[in-house]
Amino acid sequence: MTGKDRKEKAYVFGYKLHIIEDCETGVPLTAVVKPANEHDSRPFYELFPYVVNNFNVQYGAKFLGDSAFDSADIRKRVREVNEMTDVIAVNGRGHYPSETPEDKEYGKRWFLEQTNSVLETDYNLTSNRMKGIKKMAVHAFACLIANFMEHFME
Repeated sequence: MTGKDRKEKAYVFGYKLHIIEDCETGVPLTAVVKPANEHDSRPFYELFPYVVNNFNVQYGAKFLGDSAFDSADIRKRVREVNEMTDVIAVNGRGHYPSETPEDKEYGKRWFLEQTNSVLETDYNLTSNRMKGIKKMAVHAFACLIANFMEHFME
């Protein structure tokens, strides 16, 4: 955007489900619902410690993330856990082109992308009319449980 458009503020109303998932199995490990106008990296600070404290993280495991997690602080926190490797897409921030990491494991993020897509389309998470984060959280977690049961309890 240029000129006048750049000065206008855009407001986003609604909520977004953030998930940390085991990319080998597709099993969600933890999730949280946050306002849609909150940056996508902020839930990391709530979700990642939960996973580290409640699951056995394999030595040298990989944390796969999109460009929202491209920050020195997040990379440092990931690397502190069992020498975990971060595979996070680089965010160009308008100064240089974004790029996908060359690590072949980065493609396993499709498990999470598929989960998000199914929740948004099949379980109607994108066009809800609920007001209040608590109601939305109940709906989002019910959808997550239903999706888990449908795909993993067959």
